[in-house]
Amino acid sequence: MKLGAAVFGLCHDKSSHSFSMMKHYDKYASLESCLSVPGSRVPKHMANASNVELSSTRAIQSFSNKSYNRHNWKHWNEGQNPNDCINTRHETLVRQAVPRTVTMSRDGCFVSTGKWLDDYSGDLYVNPRDLDIDHIVPLNYAYKHGGANWSKSKKELFANDPINLIAVSASLNREKSAKGPANWLPPNHSYRCQYLARWQQVLIKYPSIVMNSAEQRTVRKMAQACISK
Repeated sequence: MKLGAAVFGLCHDKSSHSFSMMKHYDKYASLESCLSVPGSRVPKHMANASNVELSSTRAIQSFSNKSYNRHNWKHWNEGQNPNDCINTRHETLVRQAVPRTVTMSRDGCFVSTGKWLDDYSGDLYVNPRDLDIDHIVPLNYAYKHGGANWSKSKKELFANDPINLIAVSASLNREKSAKGPANWLPPNHSYRCQYLARWQQVLIKYPSIVMNSAEQRTVRKMAQACISK
């Protein structure tokens, strides 16, 4: 049975009502081989259909049951300057601190004190231990939306990319967890438009991370509201 991957990484087989209408697609020997391509997934109507063929069901279950493991997304690494001892967590703290407020440890590797304005809450922090480094696009979210089959090196690159890192309240970072902007936004309303802009910048840089259609509609509406302000 030949299977096709649609333009947006959707894998179909003969159980899909779209299969017979597809004209331009890549052929695969099985649904499993199509799903092995980074960023690929089955359309919702296949995943929820009761008449999906047995082989398709097994492939869908196999793909859905792959577990996210944070240890596979190495962080924090040596950061932007491999010649110093400051990792990406502390680079982010230095970069986002109020100017001229940071003091480093004796060895120069860790941030000891400083002042940080948390964009998520709008509050000022003076203890770096109260801050987490949040991934704007969470690692677990990236995994589930196209990054599951990335190489280890790409996962590490993504986990330490400054475009995706921000120092924020530890409690808000944990409240956000792996949610996308359709399900969580910073309580600081004045930062929400910037947050959406940063989210979109990350997805532009990593195009294999794809929001589902419902998320896309929600984020598009919010972005349009920001433009009209």
